[in-house]
Amino acid sequence: RTITLEEQTGEWRLNGVRFFIRGTNIVPDMWLAHYTPPRIAQDIKLLRDAHVNGVRVCVHMNRDELYQELDRAGIVAWQDFPLQWDYTHSDALMQEAARQLRDMIRQFYNHPSIITWVCQNESTAYNVNVLDPFLARVGAQEDSSRPVRPVSAFNEHIYDGWYENDFHNYRTAPRGPIISELGAQALPSLEEVHEMFGDSWPPDWDKLAYHDFQYQQTFKDAKLPMPSSWPEFVENSQRYQADLLKYAIEHYRRAKYTRIGSFFQFQFIDCWPSITWSVVSYARRPKLGYFAMQQAFQPVLIEADLDRAVWSRGKDPQHLAEVGLSVPLGLWVINDEHQALAGAAYEVHLRGQGKDFALGSEAVKEAIPADGVVELPKLYCTLPAEVSPGGYQLVLTLKQGAKT
Repeated sequence: RTITLEEQTGEWRLNGVRFFIRGTNIVPDMWLAHYTPPRIAQDIKLLRDAHVNGVRVCVHMNRDELYQELDRAGIVAWQDFPLQWDYTHSDALMQEAARQLRDMIRQFYNHPSIITWVCQNESTAYNVNVLDPFLARVGAQEDSSRPVRPVSAFNEHIYDGWYENDFHNYRTAPRGPIISELGAQALPSLEEVHEMFGDSWPPDWDKLAYHDFQYQQTFKDAKLPMPSSWPEFVENSQRYQADLLKYAIEHYRRAKYTRIGSFFQFQFIDCWPSITWSVVSYARRPKLGYFAMQQAFQPVLIEADLDRAVWSRGKDPQHLAEVGLSVPLGLWVINDEHQALAGAAYEVHLRGQGKDFALGSEAVKEAIPADGVVELPKLYCTLPAEVSPGGYQLVLTLKQGAKT
């Protein structure tokens, strides 16, 4: 097989065919001796079930069995060389790093799932200008069949809604064309939280910090409300991560090949019982973020923008448009399959409070191109008079004949 990368656009081509990477990062265990073949098989199933088609093996080398399973599953792998941040500025270090890089490439060369070698993560200025380009030349000499990237740079790691800004900033698809990290933390299940921290409330914040919890980012930057119980804490944390990931992924996917060529959520699995950016806990229990990612990673996805955040029935006829009686939905279809989607139609429903309201349906007049993105005409929906206060979901269904 052949693999190429256009760095300016972030476009990957496999055997000459362009494809978009819906990716994630993996650091699956602190100890590779614990990362047994059954555990690997479990993780591959979780990845496949979430429609992940690419993983970044983040700043470590894993067991050969993992790469064998990625080969079989058809999931491409970005392989980092385990260098991170800053190192001694010396010729001796550069030569030793070069030796180890050659060893890594020779060890894993024959795994077709590996599509790139990346020489360092989040380098400082010296490494970016000296060490990383040197290692990239060494890697390219050792393996001319794959792209070799000098660095996964800080500007490829986007944490809007966690370390900076608000996650609605993803609406503008910030930076690119390759995003190798994005996400937010979330607590694991209530049972796992109790195993780590006990049942007493309020929590021991120092103990949470030991387990990687970031207080400043959670309550000051992301502005999650201070919880009053463990169940509320778990729900708020997981819901925020899920909302952020869904919003970010949907907006990145609709910008594919225009501003984004690939992205990798950070991260998939906890490597020990902890509170991190993972969507699956160390006990392999999916969080709400996993299901949000599973939905947003569907190879064929229909998604919508609400032009107004609030719907209201309203009473003043001259005030109806302003308060949102007639709500325009901006609709998109993303098709990552390599065949066109013809004869499709969609339905829009509002579901909640034990009720289901059909808001509209339309045929998609033209075929959705293979590996393409289409913005559909706006659909104007009216909030039914029977809607009562409470939470609702806007549900979009794309159909092609009997296929949903």
